[in-house]
Amino acid sequence: MRRIAALLARADKARAAARTEEPVEPVHEWELRQRTPLIEAVLRGDTESALRLIREGADVNATDGWGWTALHHAANTGRQDVARALLDSGADVTATVSCSRTALHLAVASAPLERVNELVRDLMAFKADVTARDWNGRTVLQYAEHRNCPELVRDVDEDDDHHRRRRRRRVAAAASHA
Repeated sequence: MRRIAALLARADKARAAARTEEPVEPVHEWELRQRTPLIEAVLRGDTESALRLIREGADVNATDGWGWTALHHAANTGRQDVARALLDSGADVTATVSCSRTALHLAVASAPLERVNELVRDLMAFKADVTARDWNGRTVLQYAEHRNCPELVRDVDEDDDHHRRRRRRRVAAAASHA
């Protein structure tokens, strides 16, 4: 019972810190596994530190204990400026987390609505795969439809059509060479 009470107290403290933008103390010790300073800065919402670390050459594709990169965290929380800097520095836009979601899946599913469109456009500009499916078989378009964002659905659907046309051309070219 004491352990549960202690965990609940730490969770309450973390929620209060998040409201005041103070550094959040992890609720569980295992949350600290392999967290890089860049990932920590993204999670804290410390854009200046994140951008400084990127400029100084931090590994933008390093993962935490859950397999999330800084780009996954930035996309999930809607931090477009950090996401753009990560993309410009070579972050892997195709990397997936354990549930097979890409940064694009996370942005569409979780980023704040006021920031999601620009963030998604940036990810798609860096060739994020809108046809990728997560472990449930859901595509980015399905997440966009679920959030009921017409502009987002249009953008994702247009990019999906582009991918389908490219795939058909590759298949036709391969068939003509056979």
